[in-house]
Amino acid sequence: MIDYVRAHFTRMVKFGVTGVVNTGVDFAVFWLVFDGLGLPVLWAHICGFCVAVVNSYLLNRYWAFGDRTPKHRNTFILFLAVTALGLGVSSLVLMGLVHYGASPYVAKIVATAASMMWNFCFYQGIVFQQSMNTAMPEDAPEHDPKSDLENGQDGTQTPQ
Repeated sequence: MIDYVRAHFTRMVKFGVTGVVNTGVDFAVFWLVFDGLGLPVLWAHICGFCVAVVNSYLLNRYWAFGDRTPKHRNTFILFLAVTALGLGVSSLVLMGLVHYGASPYVAKIVATAASMMWNFCFYQGIVFQQSMNTAMPEDAPEHDPKSDLENGQDGTQTPQ
């Protein structure tokens, strides 16, 4: 686990910053629709999600995961599918908490945390997987030539 965090630390930080920005957009729209327009909590949640998803895609694709592959449409479709499932997860959490008496804003925070975990796992594992093999070499663990020597891999060839 520690090696995984080291190898992906920069990406995780960028994903976190992207998440903070998107959460701000999501919450601002949620507040405007829920308090400003007086629409039901679920509609406010969906509206905030829809506005934030485009921003999320752009920031995640080009900055957090550094995806420069030309398959933009396929990546976007996968992103929308994973994100829509994340919306389903967060909506269930939100409505469940509100049903049991939680404040809509507290429920929104918990639901956002749940979808953030969901999204990171699936964005990295499915959506931006191909680009991660070539993107952001600074995330890769450093190669230690000394370990090659210790393992008998000194670069010389043995006669066959």
